[in-house]
Amino acid sequence: MTIYATVDDLGEFLLPAYLAKAEEISPGITEKSLAAVCREIDEVLLVAGYAEPVAGSIPESLRRIAAVMAAYRTLGAITSLIKSGGENNNEFFALQRQFNQATKDLAAIREGRLSLPLQKLSVDREESAVGSAVIAPQPIFSDLENRF
Repeated sequence: MTIYATVDDLGEFLLPAYLAKAEEISPGITEKSLAAVCREIDEVLLVAGYAEPVAGSIPESLRRIAAVMAAYRTLGAITSLIKSGGENNNEFFALQRQFNQATKDLAAIREGRLSLPLQKLSVDREESAVGSAVIAPQPIFSDLENRF
C-alpha cells in the first residue's frame, strides 16, 4: 500500500482539535481511515491502468484526495454532524464539499477522465482478458499426464 497523505496533511482540512478528539474517542481512527483511503486509491489506480505502488513523489492531487477523504471519514466515525445537510451554517460544509469533489476526482481517475503524472502499466488493457490468472503446480506424477 502506498501512503498518499500523512496525519499532518489531514490538519489542512480539519482542525487539529477535531482530530485529537476523534483519537480520544476512538484511538487509532485517524490512521485506520487514512490506511483505508490509501488502499482505495491503490485500487482505483490499478483499475485506471497506473503502475502501483506509486514510485517517487506523490502527485498533489492524490495527496489532497487522500487527506480530504481521510479527514471526512475520521470525523464521520465519531459524529453524525458531518453527514447532516448542506446548510451554509454547518461548520463542516467546506469539508463536505471537498469530500464530494475528492470522490468525483477519484471516479474521474478510475474512468480515465482525469490523468495523473504517473507511469502507466505497459499491458494493453483493451487486449488483456478481465479476470484472474490460474497458476497450477506441476504434476507430481508426470507419466499419468499422457494416459488421459
